[in-house]
Amino acid sequence: MYDSDVASSATFLSLTEVLRLSSLSKSTLYREMARGRFPRPYPISAGRVAWLKTDIDAWVEARKSIRAQISSQPLSAGGVRPC
Repeated sequence: MYDSDVASSATFLSLTEVLRLSSLSKSTLYREMARGRFPRPYPISAGRVAWLKTDIDAWVEARKSIRAQISSQPLSAGGVRPC
């Protein structure tokens, strides 16, 4: 029997797949990588890189938790949440 957890942890994603999952533009993705705020890809062959699915999934979950933290903050007098 094949363990799906092992398969998903070893799954590589192409740039197109990463852009779709992250909802970032290509330029924003590379800018965020340069700033250390997005996972870097792994070289998988000459001239080809890919991202680990688990790295991208962790980035997405971190964004969700940031949103949840912001949403739980009370609104200020002007009706705006503090940043």
